[in-house]
Amino acid sequence: MIKSTESGKIKVNKPMPDLVKRLLVAGVVALIPLLAVVLSTALDGHLLGSVYLPASEWNDELLYYKMTEGVLKSGIPGGFYGFNESRALRLSFAAWSPVILLPWIVWGKIFGWTLLSPVICNIVLLMIACFIYGYLVRPGWLQVAALAVCYCNFGFFARFTLSAMPEAIFFSMLIVYIACMVRVYALEKQGKGERIKHGICLGIAILLAVLLTWMRPYYLLLLGLPLWQLVRGEGRRTKDLKGKANSSVESADKTTEIPSAESREETPRKRKISGQWIRLIAAAVIVLTTLVIYWILGHFYSAEYLEDLYYTDWLKAFAKGPGAGFSSFFAKLRDSASQVKAMCVTALGGGHGYGTQYVCFLAVTALQLLHLLISLLGNGIRVRLDRGKTAGFLIGLQLQLLCLSLAFFIADLLMYRLPQGGRHTMAMVLAGLFLFAATDRHMQEIPQILRGVVIASLCLAMTVVGAKKADPYLFANPYRTEALKTQVETLQTDLEGTLKLDRAMVPSWENTVIWMISDYAQGDDIGDNGTLTQTDAVPAHGDLIIQRWQLYYALPKGIGINLCTADYVEEHFDELHARYIGVNPGSVTDARCEAAGYKRIAETKNLRIYDRKNR
Repeated sequence: MIKSTESGKIKVNKPMPDLVKRLLVAGVVALIPLLAVVLSTALDGHLLGSVYLPASEWNDELLYYKMTEGVLKSGIPGGFYGFNESRALRLSFAAWSPVILLPWIVWGKIFGWTLLSPVICNIVLLMIACFIYGYLVRPGWLQVAALAVCYCNFGFFARFTLSAMPEAIFFSMLIVYIACMVRVYALEKQGKGERIKHGICLGIAILLAVLLTWMRPYYLLLLGLPLWQLVRGEGRRTKDLKGKANSSVESADKTTEIPSAESREETPRKRKISGQWIRLIAAAVIVLTTLVIYWILGHFYSAEYLEDLYYTDWLKAFAKGPGAGFSSFFAKLRDSASQVKAMCVTALGGGHGYGTQYVCFLAVTALQLLHLLISLLGNGIRVRLDRGKTAGFLIGLQLQLLCLSLAFFIADLLMYRLPQGGRHTMAMVLAGLFLFAATDRHMQEIPQILRGVVIASLCLAMTVVGAKKADPYLFANPYRTEALKTQVETLQTDLEGTLKLDRAMVPSWENTVIWMISDYAQGDDIGDNGTLTQTDAVPAHGDLIIQRWQLYYALPKGIGINLCTADYVEEHFDELHARYIGVNPGSVTDARCEAAGYKRIAETKNLRIYDRKNR
């Protein structure tokens, strides 16, 4: 803008440089994950520093945290993680891929590892991912605001960030994956000078999809988008080859025989076909390598779980014939869909946290579909970007994500326990939100009122449904209490002198503690039964009681934890492998340990730990 001043000189107000705008938008987007957790804790009347992992009701966190701690202490966990004394064929990790731990291990190497470390690491990873997204995608302020409203109101995002669960790691990788894929499609329409950026973004997307697959196998679906881009190549390359052929003809000596038009086109065509075959082989190698390494991780470096991680009964039915197989397939699909429907109905009434995940997933998917239809109808499939470039690539990306969401949902219905499966579907809620913000930003020719209706509907759905916190087990953030902190620290002090990591053989059963997830009451004088609900009710003789497993955070660094059921310990009591065992005071197993003469090395009112080697 040009303005005249009193002195008669002309003053030019230069617009804000594009780089500054991008950095500003990226910085604001990066604050969204931090805002979500700050608001979540503030609404509970706490500060972020009050988060305390041992107060959480999610027992998976204990294993993830202690395995990471064991790697940082001695390279690998010193004892065997597993279930009913299962163990990996190699090393000492539990049933999940050790690749999951890599971000926390790197963080712990640099900044140390405390009870607050995974939470801070999660926040930082999400902020970095959101910054990359904001820089590459450049959403508008309207889309940033909508993204912030939806992200902050979906309570699961903040809850999983404030935990030692790996979902925040998956979230951050998905955000960067979406940002790279949006950028890949955008760069493909630009000049040859963007080839390097195009290749870098595509390579990062492929790498992230591979890493995610090693962590969770269903993320293999994410490889379809970047590998399809890799195989098809960039259309402009053929044009560039033709241009080079024509220029070489023009610069040739006049006495040189000029090839015919057919021969000039033949070489670029052959090169294109040859290049596509090379890229196809490369894509096949990537998929095959990814699957082989995942199999190696699962077979050699993961312990057997208490039950099957995936339900495949419907798949086994195909061995009896196609008729029996498809009958089992549709029966399983129908039963699971009915369960999801029931959970969603309950969630809409404010009474089921797991159903909330599915309601929000279906809402985001439906609005993505609506947004896609509006895009297609807005200008017949060709929509314009700010700079006059076609946005058909965004429509294609949106359509492919919808297909992926449907595939994830069907896999959820067929292969997972539906309540826990909602955690996996939740990742697609996040992917849908971030892709929505990316696509809506560039669809300028769609009537603003229609875009506004879709954005408002999305924000309303996420606010009304996602903000409900009906299930304390799912939504309650873990905060420090003096009573629990005192128990953990007291037990930690007692164990430091009596339970030490044996470095002579790592890993070994000598460095392993049995965590009994449950036990049976011996009598009526147990006192606090240590249940997950933390009630003071006294169990009757023979009642099942749940161990206060949160106290195992006090175990020395590097010690392995093997989760066992009461039935397994009762049946194999005299041939258990682990040197140490934790029991409920006054329980049946506690009495057997006393009768066997095991040495009691530490105890609180909720947990006793025995050394089975010393009697």
